[in-house]
Amino acid sequence: MKVAGAPDPAAESPEKSVASSGNRPYRPASATANVLISCQIFTVVCVGLLILTPFLIMALPDWAVRRPAGGWVIIGLVLGLPVLEVVSRVAVICLLIGLALWLHAVCQNLPSLGARQLRVGPAWAVLSLFVPGVNVVVPFVALIEVWKASDPTVGVTDRASRGALATSGDILAWWVVFAAGVLPLVGLPWILEASSHWETVLSPQEDLLLWQLLMAICGSVPMVRAIRGIERRQRQKAELFWGQVHRASDV
Repeated sequence: MKVAGAPDPAAESPEKSVASSGNRPYRPASATANVLISCQIFTVVCVGLLILTPFLIMALPDWAVRRPAGGWVIIGLVLGLPVLEVVSRVAVICLLIGLALWLHAVCQNLPSLGARQLRVGPAWAVLSLFVPGVNVVVPFVALIEVWKASDPTVGVTDRASRGALATSGDILAWWVVFAAGVLPLVGLPWILEASSHWETVLSPQEDLLLWQLLMAICGSVPMVRAIRGIERRQRQKAELFWGQVHRASDV
């Protein structure tokens, strides 16, 4: 006989209903996260060497230049500049691909973590990275949504419930630095025209590259913290939605 007020054994918890509803199982994004962080470090190193090499050539003292070894060093540095430029461009492309792979992976996990009414799906989050102007807004809207939907202290979430959750300061810092590095590209023609009347040590293109390098360095710490934070939150929430269900099924 069923006691009034007692829980119905046949009723499924929200977590178990998510796991048994045919959603794609949760898959850790740690591999793509490691690729993305490695690409970020490689890009910063390559662009930094590309900027510093001309200064290194000019900084060599005369006595070093007059020696045979010094001449070979200068020749190596000069010939290495085009190679560094190509490698730096490849590094930036790899960084974008790494970001796209990781963003797609964490967005694709959200339905299996009980997220409903998502603003940005995996496909649009990735495509927006390659649309000028849009790539300053949409990917980070997706990241904020991923952060909130991956909160292990709440269960199933919808758009309204996620709106009440806190936003990551690391994601906001990453967003601000990324926008500061990308937005000058939008006004590049105006910058080049205005800078033609300035007397500077570096060319406008070199000034812009140096600024972007500085933004990349400043954004590396919040970027890594945000990536690892999302990875940790999704893993903890997956235990709630999938690990408990699997253990219950073994009993």
